[in-house]
Amino acid sequence: MKKVILAFAAFTAVYTVSAQETVVLEGRTASSYNAYSIPEPIIVQYKEVYGEPALATWSPVTGWWQATYKGGAENRLTHVYYSTQPYYLVDVPDRVVSYKVALPVINTFVSEDVIKEAITKYGDNLYSVKKLRTTDNADAYQVALIENGTMRTVLMNDPKVASN
Repeated sequence: MKKVILAFAAFTAVYTVSAQETVVLEGRTASSYNAYSIPEPIIVQYKEVYGEPALATWSPVTGWWQATYKGGAENRLTHVYYSTQPYYLVDVPDRVVSYKVALPVINTFVSEDVIKEAITKYGDNLYSVKKLRTTDNADAYQVALIENGTMRTVLMNDPKVASN
């Protein structure tokens, strides 16, 4: 009898895991894969709040799904993270299902021209921009990038000076 109950429990667990519906978004990812299978509850919630999910770039990030899109009045990069933990996928009003991060982080006063240039140049990897003063008293910008979970910084010249 114990073997029958154990076999039934194992069968139920396998069936439950394989019964999850997925939605595939073709060709809209940040990596070299052509498609990812995003759980349907995540797609439904994204559609309710942000609109068409195929307009975002989707990628899995260590236990989370990340959707990246440009939006808002200032055309900032916005990352929305959804947990892949099963209890987050249940529609419960008291649960936090996702969180949103608008980038870049601006550490000092940085003009809109510089922010737009950094977004154009570094895209989804852009994390923050900070204004610096060089030894010859010119403006430069320290740009933090996140690539494959690792942060690195690069220096960017003032776009107004570079265009002259």
